[in-house]
Amino acid sequence: MRRRKAWTKQDEAKLLEMRAAGAPWEAIAESLDRTKMSVEVRAAEIKRRGAGTTREPEAG
Repeated sequence: MRRRKAWTKQDEAKLLEMRAAGAPWEAIAESLDRTKMSVEVRAAEIKRRGAGTTREPEAG
């Protein structure tokens, strides 16, 4: 079982940067040594705070 690890501003910035570049949740999670769910939840929290964009790529 993984231990919870606190999110740093650098972690959040990397999450937003990678997502904006189109990286999938799995790649972001691996890069940050976190679970996919943890990354998705944190992105939603950041979005609720209004700090950054985590837009999904448009289907097309």
